[in-house]
Amino acid sequence: MTTPPAHTVAVLGLGRMGAGIATRLTSQGWDVAGWTRSGRPVDAVRTTADPNDAVAKADLVLLAFFDGPACRQVLDEVSGSLAADTIVVNVSTIAPAEAAHLARELGPSYVHAPVIGSVPAVTTGTLQILAAAPDAAALERARPVLEALGTVRPAPDAATAAALKLIANQGLAGAVLALRDALRQADALGLPRAQVLDVLELGHLGGLVASKRPALEAPASDADAANTRPATFTIGANKAYHRRSSDTS
Repeated sequence: MTTPPAHTVAVLGLGRMGAGIATRLTSQGWDVAGWTRSGRPVDAVRTTADPNDAVAKADLVLLAFFDGPACRQVLDEVSGSLAADTIVVNVSTIAPAEAAHLARELGPSYVHAPVIGSVPAVTTGTLQILAAAPDAAALERARPVLEALGTVRPAPDAATAAALKLIANQGLAGAVLALRDALRQADALGLPRAQVLDVLELGHLGGLVASKRPALEAPASDADAANTRPATFTIGANKAYHRRSSDTS
């Protein structure tokens, strides 16, 4: 493992992705302080009850929240503790207009970096990260942290990075729904699940099938339920992000 620079990273938001990110960075040798409103502890990650405590001592603050309003609320809460040279990296999925607004407000210290991939990709450091910053120096300061999480793919600006993330989500939602429909049809035809998955892995859904295969080999009703939930979340979230983008542009 490469020894990281002497950065202290505050990870604000310890849901599934935020907890995974904080755990990954801690395992890679970073000094991480985590915070979540629920107060839920994360194994192997030092947490604090007050986000201002984490932010005040951090060289880099990483936001990992569900949406733009959550990012806005927490940033308002810690604004007095953010030093002028503290880098703020936002990996949250938010609307393009919200990302552009944060970039204008925080200026050269802001890096918008939504990620493609879920918790398993965080754990293995294989996220794809769409990173944009008004100041190239800010992105270079954030790069070691981001590269501990995956591959950095520069985007021209925050709004574009946010929009590309929404398109990635939409594509995943469509693929999950297509897979669900294929499995339902196969079940109606009485085809063996393992044989169906073998064939689907040969086609355009192959990567998705391979990654989800353990769950897909469960009984049909369980597999349908497990693979409907991610699609419903993605579509619902994308609609909300698009709506807020229209309202705030």
